[in-house]
Amino acid sequence: LPPNIKVFVFGWPAGQVLSYFQAAGVGAQGEGTKEMFAEFLRSLVAAGVKQVHILAHSMGAKVFLGALEQVKSVLGSPGGARMATCVLMNPDAFLDSFVEGWYDEIRSMCDHVTLYADCGDGALFWSEVVNGKKALGKNPFDLKRGGDDEEGPVWLDMDVIDTTFMDANVHAIRHNYFNLNRWVVDDLREIILTR
Repeated sequence: LPPNIKVFVFGWPAGQVLSYFQAAGVGAQGEGTKEMFAEFLRSLVAAGVKQVHILAHSMGAKVFLGALEQVKSVLGSPGGARMATCVLMNPDAFLDSFVEGWYDEIRSMCDHVTLYADCGDGALFWSEVVNGKKALGKNPFDLKRGGDDEEGPVWLDMDVIDTTFMDANVHAIRHNYFNLNRWVVDDLREIILTR
């Protein structure tokens, strides 16, 4: 990346397989995590950052999506810092909640929304089993509204990268290859630099 682009990472209390519900409820969706994420963004803006690129993976998307109200208070005001791009990678978030509301909230702050999804994502398979709902990062062909009338469905205006058939530098669970696969890394770089 060029020297004018700085990478900052927000860490939150996560977990492993056996602590999924605790990591989701207390860590990713906890009120304290939402407020700390908003404080993190406020500190970037206070330091002079004008454009923020959000890249959220897996349960990190729960953090981001759960904190959209707080994010909007920091990055949604006219004339202030703005969200330049939003990239959701294999997000462990509910598809219906995204289609019915989160998408519109993100688009009100950001013109460039990208989803990386994999129909064969093993971690999101188990997320769907335990939550009883479709996961956003496993269902790239369901990003639409309506469809039961003669007008047909209205597809969400966003970029969707289906990585289901990617076969290089991908492990068996197919959940976190984005840091290993050169094509994906190059694609992320291009999103940030050319938005």
